[in-house]
Amino acid sequence: GYENRDVADRDFRNDAVDAGEVGAGHAVTALYELKLSDDVTAAMAKSRTWGAGAELATVRVRWEAPAHDVESAGRVTEISRAVTAADLRRDDAQAPVAYRLQSVAAEFAEILRGSYWARESRPADLAARAEILAAMSDDPRADDLAAMIRRAAELWPDGVGQAVTEEGSDR
Repeated sequence: GYENRDVADRDFRNDAVDAGEVGAGHAVTALYELKLSDDVTAAMAKSRTWGAGAELATVRVRWEAPAHDVESAGRVTEISRAVTAADLRRDDAQAPVAYRLQSVAAEFAEILRGSYWARESRPADLAARAEILAAMSDDPRADDLAAMIRRAAELWPDGVGQAVTEEGSDR
């Protein structure tokens, strides 16, 4: 959802460039899907020396403390973390249920907005995943999410890809 607030790499540390803001009292969860290039995937498959510590990417997050925080108002903080091959070895089934529910919610949002990234997603398949995860979760919101996706799947046109408007044309 923040594609329209994308900041050029050269402007990442430029505090004069406006990026997306989070209002006071709100929180944001950012989920990113990393797709390895074919070269990296092939190197990992062929190499016996490609260790779990091999760095594939670096994720950086930068934020400014809110004005109401008297002690640190306006202070900019940046953190970074390497993404290693070991991070990629986790099977989705081994990920925490809460994370898997977040990824289902994110995929559902992408389907609803007709995103290129969800062009092959099927609401009915996603509903089935959501229902399984809701049964594994203690969070009552998981049941609400599963019910919402199931209802959308019942209303969704057949097939995959972008939603179809009432007039029958793609969004």
